[in-house]
Amino acid sequence: MKNLLFTFAFVLLGLSVAVGQTKPLAGDWGVGFRITGLQNVSLEDFRTDEFDIPQALGRYYLTDRLAARLTFGVQSTNSVSDFTFGYTDAVRFPQPYRVDTVTRTTVSQTGFNFSPGIEWHMALESPKLDPYVGAEIPISFLGPQTVSFDNEYQYLDTAGAVVFKSDINTRTETAGGFSVGLNLIAGFNYFITDKISFGAEYNLGTAFSQMGGDIRVSQTGVVQPTANVDALLTINDNFTVKEVTTNLGVGLASSGGVNFSFFW
Repeated sequence: MKNLLFTFAFVLLGLSVAVGQTKPLAGDWGVGFRITGLQNVSLEDFRTDEFDIPQALGRYYLTDRLAARLTFGVQSTNSVSDFTFGYTDAVRFPQPYRVDTVTRTTVSQTGFNFSPGIEWHMALESPKLDPYVGAEIPISFLGPQTVSFDNEYQYLDTAGAVVFKSDINTRTETAGGFSVGLNLIAGFNYFITDKISFGAEYNLGTAFSQMGGDIRVSQTGVVQPTANVDALLTINDNFTVKEVTTNLGVGLASSGGVNFSFFW
């Protein structure tokens, strides 16, 4: 594996010398990602925001040294998990009861972000090394989260008759949040061809974020507390609480690894 990596590195080095690459010029476009892994190299998100939403990076060169940039990302979660379990319980009850439970959990949430910014690329003699500085305004929104927990639980006697049954759906809606800040950027690209570069980026910035608000909880369903099937209790409860978390922080961060950029 090491020999393969060294061979690959020498091929890239030879290609960079042979092609005689140059840096992007006015009117060029570029996209950036992050490279992870050595054995299985893959392209991933350029970075994540305050709410861990993945981002990609886009650039447009206004002049040979000035580039407009935008990191952006969208994330939508809609997961469903089912759990079914049944057993005979002869410990808690005077006679063995069959216990059956069926649970379904659904979670949904959507968020997006964008960070408009500007880069100033330094004029170095080297056609390969391209250091830059800049600034951006990161803005993120996280939509409300909805969690639905549907649980059906029942005891059956040895004859198969229902002794106790509960079928309750609990739905929780939690308010989302937003974040806004200002980042100062310092990074570099190293071009191995006219169109491909590797590099790294760091940013020093401050961000204000707020999460939460009203949390609405509703429970609906039925409970059969005895073997009498007519003794059903209807459940219909609703309540609201409020929880808000705010944060103002300053920090230094990197894009999280080696950056890969492609230009055209």
